[in-house]
Amino acid sequence: MKRLIALGLAAAAVLTLSGTASAHDRYERYRLRAEVRREARLASRDAQRSMREARRAFARARWQAGVEARDAIREARQAVLEAMREARRAARDAYRRWY
Repeated sequence: MKRLIALGLAAAAVLTLSGTASAHDRYERYRLRAEVRREARLASRDAQRSMREARRAFARARWQAGVEARDAIREARQAVLEAMREARRAARDAYRRWY
């Protein structure tokens, strides 16, 4: 009878300890999954931040290119106008020398 009680206590102890170990394993898996989710979220935020910075850099470069193009067009127009003035002056001077 004592052996039967001892066997019952041993079985109860084994079941209790196995349940505790199982709960500990489940908690460990939960903690690992939470850590993986956190890392994935951080990686996603970093990727979004990099995309945002790339878009801003592209927009800034596009704006700068537009400014440079406008400046180049303005300088080309000024050069053409100056060349036309010089041509008029040369024609005027040649006409004056003719007479």
